[in-house]
Amino acid sequence: MIRKLLPCLVIPALSFFSACTTPSGKELASRYNAEGNYDAAARAATEGMEKGEKDPWLYLQRAQAYYQQGRQKEALADADTAVKNEPELAAARLIRGMLREQSGDYDGAIADYQSALKLSFEMKNPDLAQTRTICALARLLYYKKNQQQPALSLLDDRYKLNTRDVRVLDTYSWLLAHAGKDTDKALVMAESAAEFYPSAVTLETLAYAQAVNGKWQDAVRTQENAIRHAAGLPQGEPYDSYRNTLVNALRFYRISRLPQPAERLLWIQ
Repeated sequence: MIRKLLPCLVIPALSFFSACTTPSGKELASRYNAEGNYDAAARAATEGMEKGEKDPWLYLQRAQAYYQQGRQKEALADADTAVKNEPELAAARLIRGMLREQSGDYDGAIADYQSALKLSFEMKNPDLAQTRTICALARLLYYKKNQQQPALSLLDDRYKLNTRDVRVLDTYSWLLAHAGKDTDKALVMAESAAEFYPSAVTLETLAYAQAVNGKWQDAVRTQENAIRHAAGLPQGEPYDSYRNTLVNALRFYRISRLPQPAERLLWIQ
């Protein structure tokens, strides 16, 4: 009697095990995006949708893949669908805001960032996502809307919550230095960011803060160090932007400000 029952029990068990271990379209798309295999990521997300998966992250993962493929309109359409299907998903607002910003729709991007900050980031690292949103919003308000004080206030509030957040330190320092306000504070923040996380980005900001404070030789050395860090990056953005700022490093001897920086894309991984 027991032997007759075993096949009936084992087969469903194996089927259940297979169902549990077979990755969903969202999981596959996420994995492929992380690996930089964007063609596979887009296919996996599309197949997941065709199989009836309803998770809005399918659209967000495909949006990321499309963006990396240069298919910006399709990426934005997927982000629109994710927001429509899940209007309370903060990440959807953030990602659509980033895509709108890249397409030049700054008003739309600002609206998305502001909406995202009113929602809860239900993600693995909600603090990081919120910080990215605040920094992106602050940069747009500062550079595209000429709203310096609201931008700096956003960053100051975030800085008070965590004085060791590298992204806030870097962004806040750059904007303070650009505004010519509290340049001593900008330098201290930039030094902290570069100490916590030395990279082409943080070192470029430190060089800028040093230049604004009249520390020309320090600025040159730091900028050249930023170029060395950038040398290990793939060709294209952001590699070229940092490589080309070597010219700015040499100009530190005779200028007090760097030109406005290129926009930096921040993406949810």
